[in-house]
Formats: sequence, C-alpha cells, structure tokens
Amino acid sequence: MAFKVITRTSWAPNYLTIELEDVYNIFSSYPLVSKKFFKDLVNNIERKNHYWAEAGFQEIIANGQRYEPHDWIFIWAIDFKDRLFWILFSRAVELGGRGALAGIGPPEFTEFIKQFGKNSIIPTLTLINDPEKMKKVVVIVSNPIEAKKPKINPELQQFKLWIDQLKMQKNVKGQWFPSFAPVCPVCNQKLVGLADYEVGFAQMICPNCGYQQKKKF
Repeated sequence: MAFKVITRTSWAPNYLTIELEDVYNIFSSYPLVSKKFFKDLVNNIERKNHYWAEAGFQEIIANGQRYEPHDWIFIWAIDFKDRLFWILFSRAVELGGRGALAGIGPPEFTEFIKQFGKNSIIPTLTLINDPEKMKKVVVIVSNPIEAKKPKINPELQQFKLWIDQLKMQKNVKGQWFPSFAPVCPVCNQKLVGLADYEVGFAQMICPNCGYQQKKKF
C-alpha cells in the first residue's frame, strides 16, 4: 500500500499530490515516535524562522480510501545538502492515540531508510530537529477546527493540541524512538544492548543470566 497526500502550501501555486511509501512495507509495523520529538519540533517552530507550521493538508488517500487529515501531520523538510524529506505521521485510533511513522518519500529518502533499516530512524529525526543543518522544516496540518481564533498561530496551536493528545510512551535516555527490548527466554528479564541500548544494536544480552541474542529487524 502507498499513501497519497494532497497539499496546498504557501510555496506551491496549486494543489500537489505527493506519493509516499507505506512504512509498513519496510518494517512490517508502524514505528512509534515519542512526544519528545514533536515537542522539540514545536520549540524550533517557536524560535527559528526556517521552521514553521501551516494549514496545507487537504486530504489523504490510502488503499483506495479517502481520509480526513485531522489525525495526521505531514513534515516537508530540506537540509543544507538540499536533500528532501517527506514524513507522514499518524495518530490512528488503532494505535491507541500514539504517534506513528506511517509514510515516507521521496524515493531517494525511501531508499536510504530501506538500506539502513531502523538504524536510520533516530539519525533522521535528530537531523530534522537540528536548526543548524536544515534549510526548511514545515509541519503541514489540516485547517484549524477551533471555533475561537487562538492567540497564537492557529496552525501551531492545532499541532500542539495533536501532541497533547498523544499518549505518553517510554523515552529511553532521550531517544525519540521508543525501544521495546525483547525478553530473555531463559529468565524472562528484558534484554539490553551490549552498550547503552538504542534502536539498531545488533547484539542483545540478558543482564541477569548473560543470554545473548542477535537482534532481528
């Protein structure tokens, strides 16, 4: 399955239909991303001129169905190497109100993710939130649905509301991608990395009995 995202942004005179790779096709799941990433993104929007939010998300099409964009956000970013990043996040009901990485593009970025797997997620999110390395980062949301106009930027207010409604997730040592360590089959303790646990460690070990397991992606 692929996603089609329809946008109307300030830098494009017409509606754009953007095709994204379904992340499930790569990882057989939708990686969950903790609130910290989104909160850091809000901080950058509030402080940096080349980070902003705007209401340009019109519609999303997936598996032949059309969806309202209120429970989705779309990031359009360009770094100082002029690399383009399209990232779609979902807060679907079946995810329990959690933020999930759902779609990516363009093809060059998709191939990078396919090549390096889950090892590429944290570096990408870190890059997106590094103002020194990005030329432009735009959070594209749907049109604000509040009846009263908020005092702050209404698009940013809607993005903040989206974040506030996300359920809290375990945030291991400040990492944005929550880790769900496998369990030791010998003594049922959580396996950890041979060094500080992060997504992408190839070798896992039980701190209780010493059982080792190669991590599968």
